[in-house]
Amino acid sequence: MADRRHAHSAGTAEAGRHQGETSGRSGIVLPDYVTGFDFRMAVGDTYELMKAEGIRMIRDLRPGVTEWIAHPSVVTDELKAFHEQWEKRGWERAFWNDVQVKAVLAGEKIHMIGWKDLQQLQTGLSP
Repeated sequence: MADRRHAHSAGTAEAGRHQGETSGRSGIVLPDYVTGFDFRMAVGDTYELMKAEGIRMIRDLRPGVTEWIAHPSVVTDELKAFHEQWEKRGWERAFWNDVQVKAVLAGEKIHMIGWKDLQQLQTGLSP
């Protein structure tokens, strides 16, 4: 997940709806937005096209907590045997480890957090 509470970019990359206000009143922390790559590859997709789309999506994130649904995987013979989209799973892993992507995240002041971070925040908000 990406926490962009202190950033100032306006965009429309989120696929989900804004939930933060409602959940915050009850002390439950939920992501404000949900986004991610398309699950399936399209004809003509390449890693470079996916990477460019991902960087655009990162730059378009709105302030708040965005859950980025991802399926990064190490490409193995086992993965190839049961998953039709194994190549894209490998691309997603490469994306999150890409030096340029990490530089964009830093430049946009985006902080990667996990569910444990949200749970700790939720504990602090509980009455």
